[in-house]
Amino acid sequence: MPITVTTSEGVLDDAAERTILPRLTESLLARHGLTDNDVLRPIVVGSVHVLPSGRVFSGSLAQPAIFVELKVPSMMFATKSQRQGFVDDVNAILNDVTHGKHAKERTFVNITYAVAELADAVGSSASR
Repeated sequence: MPITVTTSEGVLDDAAERTILPRLTESLLARHGLTDNDVLRPIVVGSVHVLPSGRVFSGSLAQPAIFVELKVPSMMFATKSQRQGFVDDVNAILNDVTHGKHAKERTFVNITYAVAELADAVGSSASR
């Protein structure tokens, strides 16, 4: 279940770049009651992409923004409250790691669902 964070230079400092994915992973797992699940934890993977200034756009203008994208099996984020809770967590995490300097209005969260075969494989692995 990949998590991808994309932003431009200067939005996240070095410490934030190193800590954001573990914190997002914890939120993802916690929102599903899976914090202690040793089967799913290793398949939550991620990357942080820091692009040169002027290469990240929001509202068709080059300006600082943060995009958090997840690909998850269809069984994840089944309820609106889980999705909204994760978005709230993302905003809180970003507020913390940017020391309140990043505008929430330029944070974008995109959750997409993986193909059914992956969901079936994860579901069968998780039930073992």
